[in-house]
Amino acid sequence: MGALLTDLFSRNLIRWDPSQRINGIRYGRDIARWPDEDLAAIGLYRAKPPDVIPEGMQPGAGVEWDGSSVRYVLEEIPPAPRRRVEKWLIIERVNAAGKAAAADALLNLPGNEFAKFRWLAPVESVFFDDPDTVAMVEALELDPDVIMAVG
Repeated sequence: MGALLTDLFSRNLIRWDPSQRINGIRYGRDIARWPDEDLAAIGLYRAKPPDVIPEGMQPGAGVEWDGSSVRYVLEEIPPAPRRRVEKWLIIERVNAAGKAAAADALLNLPGNEFAKFRWLAPVESVFFDDPDTVAMVEALELDPDVIMAVG
């Protein structure tokens, strides 16, 4: 069961602690098992998720009074972080496929200076969908889904 909230301060909802008295009465922890109607009668409310949760939203940590009950405030679901692949793992997979010499030759072709600069930069990983890395893997006639797979 979720935390109980009280509106002792003009709908400024705060978490209720069992050590707090309500109307001079100290209620035990078993009060959390009471029905919502009984809790509301003494000024305690159990937060509930909204009836409808739109796509891309989720109940957040905040709560609000909606006129008849306490509801969790909706917040946007954060986007998943883009997955990265360690360069050493890509090198190992390209080497295991027997394409290390071809990869070196590709990086050293005239016009690929920037690609070589990026690959040799002191950054330990690339995004799994990095267009330059995927293009090189495809130029080596390898499968990007295999080479850029989760380690």
